[in-house]
Amino acid sequence: MDDKTKKEIVELGVGVGTVVLVGVLGSTIQRMQKEGKLSKKEGEKLMRETMATVRSAGKKYAQEAHAEMDKMVKASPFATKREVAQLNAKIDRLMKMSKSGRRRR
Repeated sequence: MDDKTKKEIVELGVGVGTVVLVGVLGSTIQRMQKEGKLSKKEGEKLMRETMATVRSAGKKYAQEAHAEMDKMVKASPFATKREVAQLNAKIDRLMKMSKSGRRRR
């Protein structure tokens, strides 16, 4: 899995989590404002502070998730693009040798 794909997966997860959090937090703040437990100004402040915390935590989570995915990819039994290219080159050389050996007989 290439770095771009891993980054997109992590960003998708963080993005989905953020959307859910914003929706839940927004509706909770609205409910508390209707009940008179929060003023509009307090609700806006709470939303700003929470979003700042979420962004910071999201960046940290993304870094940790990216590092973990790197470990998993490195530990996986899959060949790298470089290894596949080397094997293909070796197969091509062997095929050429095989074909040239058959003609001599």
